[in-house]
Amino acid sequence: MSLTGHIDVFPLEEVLRLLARSYKSGCLRVDASDLHGRIFLSGGSLTFATVGTDEDMRRQLLASKVTSDEAVRAAEVGGRSLTDAPTETSSVGDFFREEVVESIYRIRKPGKGQFVFNVDVAPKYRSESTFDVELCIAEADRRAAEWADIESVITGIEQPLRVVSEAPHNEPVTLAPNTWKLVANFEGVSSVRAMSDRLGNSRFRVAKDLAALVRGGLVETVSTEQPTRYEMPRGTGASAELVHQADTVEESIDHEPSADVAPEAEAETAADYNRSWWSEAVEAADEPAAVEPEAEASVTEEEPEEPKEEDASGESFLDKVFSQLKENPEGQGVPSPVATQGFLKRRRMSSVGLDE
Repeated sequence: MSLTGHIDVFPLEEVLRLLARSYKSGCLRVDASDLHGRIFLSGGSLTFATVGTDEDMRRQLLASKVTSDEAVRAAEVGGRSLTDAPTETSSVGDFFREEVVESIYRIRKPGKGQFVFNVDVAPKYRSESTFDVELCIAEADRRAAEWADIESVITGIEQPLRVVSEAPHNEPVTLAPNTWKLVANFEGVSSVRAMSDRLGNSRFRVAKDLAALVRGGLVETVSTEQPTRYEMPRGTGASAELVHQADTVEESIDHEPSADVAPEAEAETAADYNRSWWSEAVEAADEPAAVEPEAEASVTEEEPEEPKEEDASGESFLDKVFSQLKENPEGQGVPSPVATQGFLKRRRMSSVGLDE
């Protein structure tokens, strides 16, 4: 027998009631866009349900420590029941019941998906416990209200959580064994999903216990927002000086000169590198000694300026020379004509004749 349909047309609880009244055994598989669930029945009673893979179930069984590794291998190889191993049967039964209720709740929550029922299909990991369909559906309904209460404290299964550093009000704290196990397995910051995978418990059980710890002030939520840049308060004295120094450093970093060099500067630098030490020495010897502006100005002030009348024309000088010649016809005490001509040439007046 194969039964197929859509959850949005035939609700999941009605399909399960139909299979229970027919005392069917097999697997009801529900596939949605982001969820794949399996519900197993035997003689119209629920035996197991999951929304994960067989490998996920194996890790969860070993993490919860409700059974041993040998019992898990025996179930995988020989198809034996997990209750056949020397473990506490009640713990295995409670584990499977919690998985059935939680899986029914999560499969029903989207309200959509396609289902198919295959007859005589058994789960890979099974127990001898069976559960009533109506009781499990009723418990899944109550779980929807409990999840809403949990989400008012913990926004989601990925919400970061951590244990507080000090007990609230400095009062003694008493924890139940399962709550103590939860607190002891905190590793810094954790979440509902991480703790569920670590302990092997259902997400609902972990979220419910963590929500109680948050309400009791023993666990707190961690903000996921990015921290903002801290700004020191403006004031006077040492604090104001520190703020000024910090602003100065930031301004110098913001206005740091660029490492880019202009093409002209690069060409000039390359030319300087190609010059030899010999050319540099020769150029240094040929260049006159540099005179500082202040020293040059002082020398200029000390030297008297020549009269502009004498510079503009040599007539007054010639008159003076010829008057001396007339006063001394014999040439006593007066330079010779050759010397006078040379002197006139040095004065840039060589065009004047002395033979007359």
